[in-house]
Amino acid sequence: MCLALAAYLAQVLTAICVEAPMFGGGRKAELPTSVFVVGYFGCALWSIGVTGSGLSLVGLFLMIPALECARASAVLQGGWRRELIVGALLAVGVAWTLVSRSPAALHVGIGVAVAAAMAIRMPPRWTRFVRPRGSQWWVVLETVLVGSVQPVAMSAAYGGLGAGAAAGLKFVLSVTNIISPVLYFLRLRLLARRSARDIGLACVLLVFGCGSIVLAQAFGVFKLIFGPTWSSVSLGMLCMGLGWKGLSAGTTIPFTSLRRAGNGAVVLTVRLIATGLFIGASVIAVRTVGTVTGVLTGFAISEAVSWALFGFAAHVFVGTGADTDAEEGAA
Repeated sequence: MCLALAAYLAQVLTAICVEAPMFGGGRKAELPTSVFVVGYFGCALWSIGVTGSGLSLVGLFLMIPALECARASAVLQGGWRRELIVGALLAVGVAWTLVSRSPAALHVGIGVAVAAAMAIRMPPRWTRFVRPRGSQWWVVLETVLVGSVQPVAMSAAYGGLGAGAAAGLKFVLSVTNIISPVLYFLRLRLLARRSARDIGLACVLLVFGCGSIVLAQAFGVFKLIFGPTWSSVSLGMLCMGLGWKGLSAGTTIPFTSLRRAGNGAVVLTVRLIATGLFIGASVIAVRTVGTVTGVLTGFAISEAVSWALFGFAAHVFVGTGADTDAEEGAA
């Protein structure tokens, strides 16, 4: 629950510091230095705290939003070599935690790795905080209203399924989240400008990622990693989960087009409708089918409808000629 709340705060902070300045075709803002300072303080509190203590909770709520903002800013600014180093550092921190299996390793290892990741991503000069202005507040309002709903809908799905099915759903979502960084990359890059190259790269990475997950399932890799409890997950469940994630990539393209055009009220309206569809699909699937495949099918159907709604809205309010060839070829 605490991790979900920290993730929600990270969404809101990223909307304020990173996404809002780009609304309506605005500039890519550098992350305020104050965000990094707060993040370092959070890493320190997390490192000296113990699991469940007040210090560690405060540290978590400061550390995770700062890390997420730094990641978003880094995606926009480019620098894939730097991101490889950051990924390696975080992987080492997680690996040390898994190997040592002690609370001290969890806190010190993760805290040091996150602080190092933020230090590598930190801009070379001091930058001040600039609050959103005018229509940029649409982005913040949209994130505040919609960002907390999907975790609640997921919790409802978990609660409506039996213990075994809920565990299977959690496994599927955990594994399919492997391709989430690709979706995150696509979203942020397209919020800055339309780029056929970025869309093509994301599609290639999605196909590669989905194919790797299917092959890993076919060869029993996940059963080896997660043990006998993985037996509740079938190939059909994984394919349906991957299909849902893949459809969300399609939704991203018209969504970002509306954002770049400055249609904040339209984006908010469509996202609220899409969120209602997602919640409705969760409830209907749990009550009528009651299986993981049924729930994931409901998610995929609601995502497909959301794609159609965003596509229609982009056609009406942006038009087919809004993204020029010059934008598509931009670096």
